[in-house]
Amino acid sequence: MKNGGTPKRGEVNYWNNGNIPWLKTGEINNNVIIKSEEYITELGLKKSSAKLLPVNTIVMALYGKGTAARIGLLKLEATTNQACCAMICNDFNKTLFLYLFLLFNQKEIENLASGSVQQNLSKDLIANLKIVVPPNSIIENLPFKEIYNKITNNCFEIEKLTKIRDILLPKLMNGEIDVSNIEV
Repeated sequence: MKNGGTPKRGEVNYWNNGNIPWLKTGEINNNVIIKSEEYITELGLKKSSAKLLPVNTIVMALYGKGTAARIGLLKLEATTNQACCAMICNDFNKTLFLYLFLLFNQKEIENLASGSVQQNLSKDLIANLKIVVPPNSIIENLPFKEIYNKITNNCFEIEKLTKIRDILLPKLMNGEIDVSNIEV
């Protein structure tokens, strides 16, 4: 388990032209994560407590009412801010089992948050959750992998189609592309 970190916002060399995805808790919404809103540079990664997380890492938001305990499944290498806890398993089926366990028990986990102004979870609290884990033979035979591979492929396809739409729509609207002769 790892917490994230935020490079200094005022240091442009940590942010400008960055190519390392950096996630905020608002991007974690019980979802498969295929992109981020912000990026940091190699220098920003090196000079902060941010850590590069591998594909198939589970990330959990730690702070905020309605935000704490939300989870995401990384489908890209990424970093996160310090309001996230990353969980790395050594096997994809075990990752998916943990992801679904956390999702199923999310309300109970959120209720463990404490704080008078803002509800907070901690890495230690998450690390000490009691999880009943079935034998490997059962986990290996569950259809998690196929289902989440399909979900991931669909997310990437939606992202690709959205980009194509965003390129074509303005060209259609200004008449740069004429579709009047196309039969449907």
